[in-house]
This record gives sequence, C-alpha cells and structure tokens, in this order.
Amino acid sequence: MQSKADHSAVDDPDSPELPAEGFRTLLSFLLFLHLFALFVAVASNVGPVSAVRRQLANVPLVRPYLQWLHMDLGYNYHFTHATELDVDHVIELELGQAADGAAAVQFPVQGLRPRVRARRYGNLMYTLSRRLGDDSVGGVLPVEISQRLLAERQIDRGKHQLAVKRQLLIPRESMEALDPAVRDPYDPQWYETVYRANLSFFQSRLHLTKAAGAGENAAVRQETQP
Repeated sequence: MQSKADHSAVDDPDSPELPAEGFRTLLSFLLFLHLFALFVAVASNVGPVSAVRRQLANVPLVRPYLQWLHMDLGYNYHFTHATELDVDHVIELELGQAADGAAAVQFPVQGLRPRVRARRYGNLMYTLSRRLGDDSVGGVLPVEISQRLLAERQIDRGKHQLAVKRQLLIPRESMEALDPAVRDPYDPQWYETVYRANLSFFQSRLHLTKAAGAGENAAVRQETQP
C-alpha cells in the first residue's frame, strides 16, 4: 500500500522520472563490482598479506581494471616522507669551449610533456640520488646521462662540468613571508649542490672525475722555517 507521500511524488508532474528498473539493476551491479575491486586492492596490499589475500588480486579482470584506473595499490603509501631523497633532483651540465650555443644544460627540463615521461625521468633522478653516496657506482648514471646530453648536441670533445642539485624544502610559512618576486620554487637559490664532477673525453669516451667536496679536502700544512 502506497503512502500519501508516495502518491504525491507520483502525481507531481515536476518530479524527476526514475530510470527503468532494469537500468537501475545494472547500475547497482556495476557499482558492486567496482567496490569489490577496490576491496581487493586494499585486501591484497595492506599489511602482512596471506596467501588467500594475495590470490584475491588474481580474480579475472580485477587487476587490469584497477591498473587502468590507477587504483591498484593499497592506499597505505606516502607520496613523500619529506627526506632529502624525496625532493626533486636535477643535473646541471656546464658545457666547455667545445660547445656552440648554450653554456649550460639542465636535465630533466621543467614542464616536460607527456607527463608520464616527466615521471619516469623523476624516478631516474631518484635512483641517481640514492647512488651518489656509493663511490663504486655513484658516477655511472651521471656520466651516462651526460654522454646522452652531449651526444644530442653533437659534442664529442672538450672538458665540461656536472653538478647534481636537489630542490630545498621550503616551509609554507617561510614562503609566504618572502617577497613575491622570489617565491618561485624553481629559482636557483632554492637548489643545493650535492654532487659535482668534471667530465672529459678520452678516445671518444666520456670520463667522469668526482670533484672533492669541502669536507673531503685535506688541509694544507704550511712548512715553517727553523
């Protein structure tokens, strides 16, 4: 038995017409599948994952669907931990006399498109920043990236300098207190050099020599006359 409110809703010509019952059933079913896929994403990623929970991710079509929506993680990750390795790093290559035109090259460049390429280069620089402290492999990526940058400009001789810089973390309160003219987070003043090296060609191959930092230089001992 319909109530008076139901009768008034049906009789009201201005009330929106509901979709067909079959369409509503289909929509409810698709919504259920979507929520189930999200449940699988969380259950198969968060915390210690059991064998049963791991198998949930192998339900047919669930993994491709979640990856297509970029929702295949457990939502328990951090975009950043605000450490020195989490900030953006760039390579600045100061070209020597063998270069014609620009005196410096930056990698990766700002505003790179498509966005997926910028993200991949960002991951490359993150890997590079993690290796800088290892003298055995720390120079591998810098020299390979530099060789590619020089080859793109058809430079195969001369001496050049390389610097790896990281973008400083600036508190919002400090940024708001600054003059608007210097608030640009990409201004050179907001970068700190964490690695420097000299580059030179020998037998058509680029070689890297790490430059010693201020703390790595030995003090010069002055000889005194008796």
